[in-house]
Amino acid sequence: MTGGAPGDLGGDGIRDQGGGRYGEAVFRPEQAGEGDRIDYGALAYDDITMARLRALGFVPGRRFRLVHARFVLMHLPEHDGLVARLAELVEPGGVLVLSDAVDLTSDRTPDTPYTVAMRAMWRGLKDTIGTDVSWVPSYPRVLRGAGLEAVAAEIHVPPLTPGSPLSRFWADTWERSRAAMLATGLVDDAAVDEAIRYLDSDACAALSAGMLTVWGRKPEGDGALA
Repeated sequence: MTGGAPGDLGGDGIRDQGGGRYGEAVFRPEQAGEGDRIDYGALAYDDITMARLRALGFVPGRRFRLVHARFVLMHLPEHDGLVARLAELVEPGGVLVLSDAVDLTSDRTPDTPYTVAMRAMWRGLKDTIGTDVSWVPSYPRVLRGAGLEAVAAEIHVPPLTPGSPLSRFWADTWERSRAAMLATGLVDDAAVDEAIRYLDSDACAALSAGMLTVWGRKPEGDGALA
């Protein structure tokens, strides 16, 4: 999404929250290793995403039979309105599939280097670029509210093991969002460093943030594409 004045609508109709491309305030695309960080996240979730899409009848090249967004809406405001607009792009009988992160580090989760760092990361990302995963568990209700039927959802939580793509993704994410994490006051540099070491150790016993995927079908005879 190209930038403009804060609050401007981008070419895709999504409101820009600041100059430049979304998220660059924390995750600089030119920073060494940023491409690898994104690849690690994809490796952790691509197989399960493609399996779910195929099970729902996705055929490449069939336009608007499927509308899919993964790890997108959690970074944007006006969630209900965006879901409704995406649902309008689905053909009658087609499927809308949305995936976003669901945080499993609740207030009752024991404090470990990992949980402390994750709480600081979510708070820091919300304060700096607006990321908000607190509403993600309400996705099924939101899709029903958008007029979709046969709504269902699942959560996939890859294991955190030393050297795994997901562990490396979180370690790199913490390095790049370190300033935002420190600004929360929940961690200091030593705590972030400890969390990164913890991820790469046999002592790590934690649940990663999961990927919640929700889907729903547009009723047949529900009119033409908007």
